[in-house]
Amino acid sequence: MGVDSGTVSELWLTEQVRKFNRPELLAKIRPISGDKALTDSLERGTVDSIMADSARVQSLSRKVENPDRFQISAKTYNQTPQSFVFGAGLSETKRDLINKQISRMRFEGLIETVIKRWETS
Repeated sequence: MGVDSGTVSELWLTEQVRKFNRPELLAKIRPISGDKALTDSLERGTVDSIMADSARVQSLSRKVENPDRFQISAKTYNQTPQSFVFGAGLSETKRDLINKQISRMRFEGLIETVIKRWETS
């Protein structure tokens, strides 16, 4: 199984393997970085599946060369409270919109620009 390297998905997956005491499965988890590497791994059959958050899966599904060969077989939802710092007074709908947009920005590589701006201010 391919997993987006360095993400919460990778951490969660490896922790589940440990939690259920299945160390032999650790060798089957392949951390992979970058859109091209992930989609290439699927297309070449190096991995049978990829685990990532829903925004990432949607993004990758638009980047494979032959999307009809693949399907989203399961959906899991994990929530990371990204808007909690400034969103206490916002409605749940607005906080969800902020969280989804932050996730999209992160996986499209846009969040690094924002972080760099904060670090230089």
